[in-house]
Amino acid sequence: MGGMVVLGSLLAAALLARPVQAQDPITTLLGMINQARVSQGLPPYALNEALTRAAQRHAEDMATHNFVDHTGSDGSSAVSRILEAGYGVYTFGPVVGENIYGGVGGPDVPFTWWMNSSVHRANILHEKYREIGIGVAVGSNGWTYWTLTFGAQPNVLPVFINDGAGITDSPQVTLTLTEEKIAPQGDGLAIGQPSQMRASTQPDFPNAEWQPWAARTPFTLEPVAGPQTVYVQLMDPQGRTSLTWATITLTEE
Repeated sequence: MGGMVVLGSLLAAALLARPVQAQDPITTLLGMINQARVSQGLPPYALNEALTRAAQRHAEDMATHNFVDHTGSDGSSAVSRILEAGYGVYTFGPVVGENIYGGVGGPDVPFTWWMNSSVHRANILHEKYREIGIGVAVGSNGWTYWTLTFGAQPNVLPVFINDGAGITDSPQVTLTLTEEKIAPQGDGLAIGQPSQMRASTQPDFPNAEWQPWAARTPFTLEPVAGPQTVYVQLMDPQGRTSLTWATITLTEE
């Protein structure tokens, strides 16, 4: 696969740990990962469907065949699984990575192990990855098998409201933007590092003026309780644009 770019080390871990916790493991693990990133001044990871399909495929494969390795039982690699799931690719190749774990325990167990391993921690706190997929499956041996897939793809620059919070009791929020650090000059028609942005609760951006790009930008929601989507349009110095959005629920004061 000529010109392929793979960031991050692909290593396995198989350790015994504590019993599984009775809660949604994917939501819990994503929260742990994003809290760790925010604490280091990094934007959260956006959960991506293609990366999640690849991660779930490998977690189920490991659980079915009781093994912990980046090479699947069908000979697939982390990169091939991610590409087969339909994840976007730069003209010079994919930018992806993977963490795996197998053992007894809930999401805090693999998270702690990964954070204590320099190569796995590097994937979780990677400055250039922007998206993540999470897969989890339980094997007949009682072990839980976990797969994290990481990536960045052209023209996809996620935005987060209040660092990915689901609800807010104030219309005054903060937008966290991600950067194009893989191809800052752009990649063909895909946007490079943005220099300008505009935001609105409406997708056609009425009365929303362009302003200099900033990693963290204050924004005011509509004064109406309920779910609200904030749309952000980005533009680089060459005039290439990208659209992204995020949703948060404004509660009654």
